[in-house]
Amino acid sequence: MDWLIYRKNKKMAKHTFEFEGVHIKNPFVEETGRFKTTPAKHYGKIFNASSTKIAVDALNDFCKAWKDYQSDWPMDKNDDELLSIDEFMKPFLEKVKKAL
Repeated sequence: MDWLIYRKNKKMAKHTFEFEGVHIKNPFVEETGRFKTTPAKHYGKIFNASSTKIAVDALNDFCKAWKDYQSDWPMDKNDDELLSIDEFMKPFLEKVKKAL
């Protein structure tokens, strides 16, 4: 996921957490901000219990669903036989809205 969205979206500011006395704004880098990390492995239970994880999971699910929608589009069916993108993506979008 492109974490640039995180930095530009002010709503995401509420999705931060404290780790060993350091306020973590971007969980994809370690505390110094110099090295990439996997949040669940590096921050462990603190990250997993945070609202940040809920938001990250919702955004990842949305992105995966979008890729699935695009890759599974059958070229031999007409539009009446397919779920509209609104119908397909609505549950994932609702999950993102709720998380943010």
